[in-house]
Amino acid sequence: SYSEVAQLERQGCGAEDWASVLVAEKFNARRVRNCEFHGRVRLGVFTGRINTGTSYLPTGVFSTDLSNVTVGNNSLVTRNSHVANCVVGENVCIIGCGELACTGSTTFGQGQELPIAIEV
Repeated sequence: SYSEVAQLERQGCGAEDWASVLVAEKFNARRVRNCEFHGRVRLGVFTGRINTGTSYLPTGVFSTDLSNVTVGNNSLVTRNSHVANCVVGENVCIIGCGELACTGSTTFGQGQELPIAIEV
């Protein structure tokens, strides 16, 4: 909506085309700051906190350029220079990774459970 775009701009965000930035129905613009959006960007709902392994931080998207990215509900994407051509699932942390980009076709096993055993 116009009010969400205005709030995002006040919070240091910009977009090549705001019509290409899609948000979830209960999107909270307060949880997205200092970002640039390029291409089709989809943002989920950010209401909770997420365990980073060392602390609990608010979910949202902060200080990151996004290009053709979907960010799922209650994920944290912060202090990355550029995230491109990715689907970030729900409850995911991407913190300080520099550039994270997918090019071409991918075949890695996102979301797969791996059977791990301790060998003795």
